[in-house]
Amino acid sequence: LNHHPPQLGSLRRDVPDEIARFVDACLRKDAKDRPPSMQLVVDELQRLEGHCGQDLRPRTLAVHAFADMSPAHDQAYFCEGVAEEILNVLARLGGLKVASRTSSFSYRESDMDVRKIGEKLQVATVLEGSVRKAGDQLRVNAQLIDVDTGYHLWSERFDREMEDIFVIQDEIA
Repeated sequence: LNHHPPQLGSLRRDVPDEIARFVDACLRKDAKDRPPSMQLVVDELQRLEGHCGQDLRPRTLAVHAFADMSPAHDQAYFCEGVAEEILNVLARLGGLKVASRTSSFSYRESDMDVRKIGEKLQVATVLEGSVRKAGDQLRVNAQLIDVDTGYHLWSERFDREMEDIFVIQDEIA
C-alpha cells in the first residue's frame, strides 16, 4: 500500500523486457493504470507468447523413481513410495502438468540419459533423487533437471530421521 512493487526486470533478468513491462503494468498501484479486464490480460499474454518466443504454457514435469543408495540396496519399495508421494503433491498444483507414475517409473531401471527420458515423456523437467537409509537415519537427495540441457535447476540434500519422511517429501515438492 505504501510502496511501489519492484520492477520484474530488476528481480528476474531472464524475463524478456516486453513481458516484464506487462507484468509491471498489471501491478500498478492505481487500478485505472492496470489492464481493465482479465480478457485483455489473457489476450496480451497470448500475444507475448508468440512475439517473445517464450513458452508461457504450464510447466511439465516427470518424477523419476528415486534410487536406493542404502548399503543393503533393500529399500526400492521405500524409494518408490517417496517419489510417488512427491508426484502426488506436485500433480495437485495448478499450472504444473506431471507425467503419470506408470510412465515415469517405467524408466527406473534404465541407464538412459535424463534428457532422453524427458524427451520420451514429453516434459521440460525431471525430478530425480536418491535415498540412503541407515537405521533410523535418512539422507534424501533430490535434483530438478532441465531436459533440454541436462543441467541441474535445483538440488538439495535432506538429512533427517525416518519419522520426518513426510516433512521431507513436502519440502521437496
